[in-house]
Amino acid sequence: MSARQLLRAAAALAVLIVVWGAVEIVRRLGVDREVPFTLPALTAPDVDSVVMAKGEDTTRLVQRDGARWEVNGYPASSAEVTKFFDAVRDTARSNLVARSATSHERLGVDSAAGRRVRFVGGGRTLADLVFGERGREWGTIYVRPATESEVYLLGGQLGNLIDRNADAWRDPRIAALDPDGVTEIDVQRGESEYTLVRGDSAWSVDGALADSGVVAQLLQELRDVSGSGFPSAAQADSADFAAPDRRLEVRGAGGRILLALAFDSISFAYWVRHDSGGQIFRLDGWRADRLVPADSAVRGQ
Repeated sequence: MSARQLLRAAAALAVLIVVWGAVEIVRRLGVDREVPFTLPALTAPDVDSVVMAKGEDTTRLVQRDGARWEVNGYPASSAEVTKFFDAVRDTARSNLVARSATSHERLGVDSAAGRRVRFVGGGRTLADLVFGERGREWGTIYVRPATESEVYLLGGQLGNLIDRNADAWRDPRIAALDPDGVTEIDVQRGESEYTLVRGDSAWSVDGALADSGVVAQLLQELRDVSGSGFPSAAQADSADFAAPDRRLEVRGAGGRILLALAFDSISFAYWVRHDSGGQIFRLDGWRADRLVPADSAVRGQ
């Protein structure tokens, strides 16, 4: 290659570098740059309800009595609500990725595909957002204010939390007892029934010494009786507690009933409900065996 050809090649390369640099500058000044996406300073006491809707799927969080939350009419988990509002405050890490409404369908933030999240408090809308597709970077999601065209790529946990169904927000706790206050436990398991009674130094079963390890495990389970899920409407309708497969009644001082549960058997698990009625929980089989141990296990046989 001649010297003149080398000079021409070098000049062409220089032009390409200048053009590339100009494009990068324009791109960075346009979109895909760090622009803070901020919500109003929302805390749980400020918000009366949060409605998360996508198509026919709607999750409605509602605050009752200034502290207690419900989700679609059921008690909500206070831990999940706290986690949610922590995520709402953590929205600083964001990039502006699009300005035009033509990008909405592609990014999933249009009215047809997006999940709309509305925060309401004091009779007015505090924030109204549309969440769309996940970003390429783990933990990111596209979001836009519902009344605006700009789309942001948002990091943090908020995108993960709003994309769950209503059951994920429900409180799974069935009961929580202090074992020290338990004096008697009645168990019915199929055709077998027995009564555990606390003595001065040990538990007995129908007058005989009970297996201390099995009883200790049962008492530990009573500290936090939590389900692993909830039935669908059809499953709840088919649950039968008229003649339960298992039953547990826990009493305290003076014979006062502290807890009474009925169990309806399903595959590898049970539907569980308080004797007095109310919501139904799914309880894994292994936990049910600890709460309602077999007669032979309690007797150490």
